[in-house]
Amino acid sequence: MFDSYLTRWNLAPDGAPIVTPAAHLLPVLKDGMPAMLKLSHEADERLGGVLMEWWGGDGAARVLARFGDALLMERATGSASLSDMARSGQDDEACVILCAVAAQLHARRSKPLPELTPLSGPSGYGNVPR
Repeated sequence: MFDSYLTRWNLAPDGAPIVTPAAHLLPVLKDGMPAMLKLSHEADERLGGVLMEWWGGDGAARVLARFGDALLMERATGSASLSDMARSGQDDEACVILCAVAAQLHARRSKPLPELTPLSGPSGYGNVPR
């Protein structure tokens, strides 16, 4: 499943595959740096890769390559965890980090936003109250 992308992007596996309902992921090394290879099964997941590429690493993992259903992105490393912070009494600090990232993701960009699946209407996700 991953072999053609490992060859295409000269990647080395660096952990066990992760399976979700929407994608298969594989921790990899790209030129010695940790990365994540994601193969999406659903259109919304593929659009998520387009959005991540549009963000350009500002508030989200940087996209290193994208082809078809495959996305190669930076891999989070380190031991810091927002959920651990919140559970250990550092919830104020975790909220500050979350708000800063949300501000980065919603900042004005020079390129127009790519077309995404609407959060309301007949997308199969139901209607989101306004």
